[in-house]
Amino acid sequence: MFNFVQFPFKNESLKLALVYLHRFMPIFLILVVFIFGYFLLKNPISDRQYTQVQQISEQMKYRQTESMAKVLLQQDHVTTRDYFRLLHAYHTEQKSIKTYPAIQVKTR
Repeated sequence: MFNFVQFPFKNESLKLALVYLHRFMPIFLILVVFIFGYFLLKNPISDRQYTQVQQISEQMKYRQTESMAKVLLQQDHVTTRDYFRLLHAYHTEQKSIKTYPAIQVKTR
């Protein structure tokens, strides 16, 4: 595939090892990035993010996101993964609800 890479080595086994190194290095780096991201998502959230979860749980505009935030606040610690799920749900619900139908209060 890449014929422009020329190795100045006489030993064929060393050439073969370098070829395999060039082929498997990107796969290895991608795996390292995924593993690193997995461990980052398991970390607990910061105090600022925790206050945002509290604010979302107290708002009354988006009911599903509010209940999700209340469930998160009942846990011992909130992971970054759960926090990002909450934000995704909040923005999705925010986008889908444009206007509410008019609420008519009947008086006698």
